[in-house]
Amino acid sequence: GLLVGGALSYLLLGYVAAWMERDRPMMVTGVAALFGVMLHTLMAQDGLREFGSGALVVPLLVGCLVTAGGVWRVARAPRVS
Repeated sequence: GLLVGGALSYLLLGYVAAWMERDRPMMVTGVAALFGVMLHTLMAQDGLREFGSGALVVPLLVGCLVTAGGVWRVARAPRVS
């Protein structure tokens, strides 16, 4: 349940970031993903001793999920001609 909830929250973070920015939604989503990756990398440093290099998978997944949320929003946005 915790993993599913975390995955959904990061997807929604990317979606909302892209929704809030009308002109450059993927740039804002990319910045949000980078901040998420940096934050989780800093937190994973403590876990490296306990979990080994597997702790570095979490920041990668966070970045991918936030970016996927932004792509989802951009794909759903109405096309302007």
